[in-house]
This record gives sequence, C-alpha cells and structure tokens, in this order.
Amino acid sequence: MRIALIFSLLLCLSGTAAAAAINVKVLEISGRQGPVSVRCYGEASSAKRPLVLLLHGQSGFVAFQSAYESYASTLVAQGNEVCAVLYYSAKDLKVMTKAKGEAKQAYYAERFGPWVDSVGEVINYLMSHEGVTARQIGLLGFSQGGFLAIAVAGTNSKVAALVAAYGGIPTQMKDRLAHLPPTLILHGDADNVVPVDEAYAAKSFVKTRAPSVELRIYRGAKHGFRGADEKDARERIARFFGSHLAHR
Repeated sequence: MRIALIFSLLLCLSGTAAAAAINVKVLEISGRQGPVSVRCYGEASSAKRPLVLLLHGQSGFVAFQSAYESYASTLVAQGNEVCAVLYYSAKDLKVMTKAKGEAKQAYYAERFGPWVDSVGEVINYLMSHEGVTARQIGLLGFSQGGFLAIAVAGTNSKVAALVAAYGGIPTQMKDRLAHLPPTLILHGDADNVVPVDEAYAAKSFVKTRAPSVELRIYRGAKHGFRGADEKDARERIARFFGSHLAHR
C-alpha cells in the first residue's frame, strides 16, 4: 500500500462553541480496492492522539461535508484526530446517488464487503504510519456509514470504541460479528429513512457482543440531527470517545 499527501491546509471550523483553527491533511491511500481519499482533521502538533474514523452516509461525504466537519471540530477540540474515510469510488458515488430501487440495493450488497475491506486497510495503514498507538481507534458512522462502522468494528480488533448514528446492523455480515467494542447508538424516533426499530435491534444485537452499549433516542428527530439534538449528539459522542479512547 502506498500513500500520497495531496495537500494540507488550515480550516476554521465552527462545530464548537468557539471556532478553532484546525489543520486538514488530505491523503490518498492505495489498497486492493483502489485509492481511498482520507481527510484528516487535527491540531497542528506532533503529539500522538486517539484517532476517530468518520464514515459518511449514502450520499457521500461532500453532500453533508459541513455537518461532518462540525462533528470533527468537536472531537478535535476534545483531543482527538478525526479522519473522514471517503470510501466511495467515482462509480460508487454515481450509482448510490442516482440509481433507484432494486438496482441500488443490488449494487449496495455487492459493494458493502469491499467497503469494509477498504476501511480496514485505512485503519491498518494509519496505525502503522500516522503515530496512532494500539487501542486508540474509534469509529463514527452516519446512516449507511453506521451500518458500515458496525461491520468494520466487528471484524477488526483494532477498533476500541464505536458510534453508530441512525444506522443499524449489517444483516449480510451479522454472522461474522462475534465481538464488538463499547458502542453508542444514536437515532431519531421519527426517522423515515432508517426506522428507529433498527436502533433497538442494534442495541439487542450489540448487547451480547460488546462490554457495554448505550442507546440515545431523540424524540421527534428525523434522519439526521438538527439544532439541540445535533448539539447533544456531538457532545455525547465526544464524551463517549473521551471515556473509551486513551487520551494523553
């Protein structure tokens, strides 16, 4: 596997109460499934920090980039580095945002396993080359990325903490998920994309495979959090990773 540093810059993200300057490093990691773009957010320092990988939803990263970066900003302020894994290929993005019905479902089923593999390769590379010590990896997945995060965490022992926001259990892989790390599940009870029943089923599934599981249901919240719910989710996620990842 090879890696290319595409560019590095400073962004001012406003996800925290006080906007902070955050260093953004964009990497391209080559693996068996092809190159994967990774956007890493952190303070401009050489100190080792816990690493949280962020996995986007079905619409890809750019469609909700500002929301994802708001979560990244909060986590960076709490002493983490956050890397958004843009696991889609160009074809993936086109099909998953344009195709309909059975064609999309068939493509999703075909590509889910390779996406899991790609995220695993990114984890392995970053742990080997980016100064991340063992047991300091967290996964944060949104919607489709929540399903993917659970699959990755259940097949990669390097993951020490898991957050799934409005996602669920990947049925095509559930028989392979014997062990999971401490898990936080967030969902809205008015979600009309991924029904809230998925969250309750996920809690039951994870409970028998993880040392701990927490479930937070937001009353009246639809798919994706807004306003006070979004603020609570960001802060809750930061506290969760603060409890389960080693901060130095």
